[in-house]
Amino acid sequence: MPRGPAKGEAYGVAYVAQVLNDVDFPISKQELIEQYGDEEIQWSEDQTYTLQECLEDVPQERFKSMTELKRAISEANE
Repeated sequence: MPRGPAKGEAYGVAYVAQVLNDVDFPISKQELIEQYGDEEIQWSEDQTYTLQECLEDVPQERFKSMTELKRAISEANE
């Protein structure tokens, strides 16, 4: 059973984790965009972005874990 809030009750990087729950790490930024770039991310109650938009300002090109990915997205979108 997945941890964290139920789907539809999370925002930002927590929502990213829900959308990418089945991703195998390590994975590159390009692979994420190719496979999941069009996935909608509920960034806040009234803001939705695609995963590709969330990754635009992330300088890192490869991620070893979900934690590393979430940290990179969070820092790039502060």
